[in-house]
Amino acid sequence: MRGESIASLADDIRQLAQKAYADLDSIAVERLALNQLYKQISGDMHCSCIDNNCHTVNDAVSVIERYQSHILGPFRQTSDKYLEGDSMNTHFGSGIAVYLRGPTRIKIT
Repeated sequence: MRGESIASLADDIRQLAQKAYADLDSIAVERLALNQLYKQISGDMHCSCIDNNCHTVNDAVSVIERYQSHILGPFRQTSDKYLEGDSMNTHFGSGIAVYLRGPTRIKIT
């Protein structure tokens, strides 16, 4: 949901996966939740998660939050809002949106 923090979104996804797949083991449920989280973030953030070998939702949230703070730092209106890639044109202008969605992959260490 637009305006929701990435941590809150991830918690919601994890809880829904646990309810929907109560018969699966916790590792499988975590993987399903992680895949659903990947569908909600930009391609660059997804690549960063893969580059950083995220195996859990918490791993991905940490990478996404670091990515957002490094890339969006001074451009962010608030520090806890999750921004969809397509909404950046509205909030920050097309220049920064093109930069953020560009073909480069950034690895955050």
